[in-house]
Amino acid sequence: MIVPAQDPRYDWRELQRWNISADRLPPGSVISFRQPTVWERYRWWIAGALFILALQAAMIAGLLLQRTRRHRAEAALQRNREELAHVTRVSTVGELTTSVAHELNQPLGAILSNAEAAEMFLMADPPALDEVRDILADIRKDDQRASEVIRRMRSLLRKHELAPKSIEINEAVEEVLKLLSIDASARKVAMKFERTASLPASGATRCISSKWC
Repeated sequence: MIVPAQDPRYDWRELQRWNISADRLPPGSVISFRQPTVWERYRWWIAGALFILALQAAMIAGLLLQRTRRHRAEAALQRNREELAHVTRVSTVGELTTSVAHELNQPLGAILSNAEAAEMFLMADPPALDEVRDILADIRKDDQRASEVIRRMRSLLRKHELAPKSIEINEAVEEVLKLLSIDASARKVAMKFERTASLPASGATRCISSKWC
């Protein structure tokens, strides 16, 4: 009777003890007492955990993408607001050309008159130096007034970032009345304004001119 040859058998514990790899065993070898690997024991748990981690990573990536898009949309909206505010300021300056010209003509005309008067006092015998000093002081004030008008116009035309800031209501109203005074006079409209100390500062107004920003 021929006994069929059995496949060679090896003890997994001995293989581990002598640090022998299973790849070096003959084909068809049977390994007894082999301990299952972590993957073989918990592969479904591991696969479930990896799936949950991948799902969470996808959700986080989606939230980050949505946040980036929202920030871009907010930045674009802010740029559009600034462009609209700039166009509005330019349009306002164009409409108030007459008032602006009057604001400049007054100090410039006063400077010219004072300069001519100063020449006359200097030509006197003896020169009226005290009068010339007073005239020079008036010229300096008129020059500062004209410079302030030009500075305000540049501020209106300059592009800058909009930012909420509290302003003094009385000063804002007085500035508007100055710009409208010429047109009001031409239309025979009388304007009167009384400063009120009880008016609160406006904290929700967006700066249009750097005079108050």
